Amino acid sequence: MKLQIYSYVFYPESFLINDMAFEMTQRGHDVEVSTSLPTYESKGLRSGYSFWRGPFRETVRGAKILRFPAIPRGKGLGGLALNYASNLLLGMLNAFRMDSTADVSLCFGVSPVFLATSAILKKRIYGTPMVLWLQDPWPETFAWVIGISENHWLYKFLGHWMKWIYSHCDMIWIQSNAYKKHLERYGYAGPVHYVPNWAPALIEDLNSEPLWVQDLPSDRFLLTFAGNVGKGQALDQLLEALVDWKEKESLAVVIVGDGTELNGLRDFAHAHRLSNVHFVGRKPLEDMAALFQKSSALYVSLSNGPLSSMTVPSKLQTYMLAGKPVLAQLDGEGAEIINAAQCGRVGAPGDVSSLMKNLKELVFLPKDQLKNLGKNAKMHYSQNFAGKVVLDRVEHLLKEVVK
Repeated sequence: MKLQIYSYVFYPESFLINDMAFEMTQRGHDVEVSTSLPTYESKGLRSGYSFWRGPFRETVRGAKILRFPAIPRGKGLGGLALNYASNLLLGMLNAFRMDSTADVSLCFGVSPVFLATSAILKKRIYGTPMVLWLQDPWPETFAWVIGISENHWLYKFLGHWMKWIYSHCDMIWIQSNAYKKHLERYGYAGPVHYVPNWAPALIEDLNSEPLWVQDLPSDRFLLTFAGNVGKGQALDQLLEALVDWKEKESLAVVIVGDGTELNGLRDFAHAHRLSNVHFVGRKPLEDMAALFQKSSALYVSLSNGPLSSMTVPSKLQTYMLAGKPVLAQLDGEGAEIINAAQCGRVGAPGDVSSLMKNLKELVFLPKDQLKNLGKNAKMHYSQNFAGKVVLDRVEHLLKEVVK
């Protein structure tokens, strides 16, 4: 099978689409990827790449990668718009460098989902069947991030665009069952399949403990958050809960990652003298196994909004594979997964009082009960989200489209 992948992000940046592409090559399929030069994680062009010299063509673990230059994500809405526009326009041109005899195109539907337009272009010209793996429902995700209502002209414009994109899909995969209502809203009536996210295999690969992990407190309960530090993660509610935390010597919180809200959170922690909160910045994925092993529990949250009940943060599966209790501020499908697995404590987004209550329960829970929560998390992951299980399904669905 000749598989073409269209993705806003790809290796060397750390996203699930890498695992899928490399696994498909291992299974004997011909994989070609259209993506930009890597700028997402580094806030600029990643070291080793050049806007003028590329490389614009690479082969990594059997997958052929065709890259194009794009304007890095800048500050504010203007910088984001330039990044999205350059990815859209140059991505469409890059599509013509791709093999015209591909059997199927797969679009990795992270924001901005409208980049699927490149695959639609190939379908219109060459008849290549198209699958969309929807990670972020648009325009809801975009509106949530920039703060516009459904009545805004931009929301309506993007909504019409998404309806057009969905109308060209031969199949759509969803990482949350709650996305079905979103697809119905935009008139999609084709095949829909649940394809959940899985965790990177590196989460289990513990080699040695990095120095920065060694420096974290080991004499108290260690609560860890790892990932993007943005508006959608609503980490301010965690810090608000810590302001009233009396037993400061019993708890330490480590926040790993970078994002638009990081400086504001640091300022808040400093202003309220939260000396037990540690901001360590972005760290390599390879270090996460050691970090998670040292942690007592792992934290995941979303801000209170229309998407909080629809979205399953991909870090939830990562946390479960790590075999640690999960403290969450989620509702909808994310909360249902944690409750079904019996692997932690869940409160509603924005409910700081429930967060405080659940945090206290975990901090003072006997160690054997904490350990059981972690075991439950890993067992539920193995039964429902293991990479091999999901990738077997992915391969089957792709072959179904090709038929």
